[in-house]
Amino acid sequence: MNLKNVPKSLQLKLALQFAAIGDLMRGEPAPDYKLMTISIFDHYLNAAEASNEIGDEGESISSAARDAQLYSFIVKLCGATDCFKAKKISLRKRRVQYKEILTHKILHPKPYYYSNSGRFI
Repeated sequence: MNLKNVPKSLQLKLALQFAAIGDLMRGEPAPDYKLMTISIFDHYLNAAEASNEIGDEGESISSAARDAQLYSFIVKLCGATDCFKAKKISLRKRRVQYKEILTHKILHPKPYYYSNSGRFI
């Protein structure tokens, strides 16, 4: 089992702590939250570096290695803190259900250019 339902008391605590998570999951603005970007590069790339590293078509020359680095970071992040999966269960009520992530196996590697929607909020 990779996910575990959390008790109702924790559901309520998380709902209060992350009151705007439904807005974030729908891609709506949430003024109390700040978007952060994680990069595997140690500096901002200029146009020539980006073209050389990522390629002109947006496909990474070594995307598998970059995907592995990002996945490794995600696994370490989840190993260092409590991690939960948030799932929208009601559009009208804007309700979100939380489940505890028990193993990093649920965090399947995604391409580094994968949408941030639903990844880490």
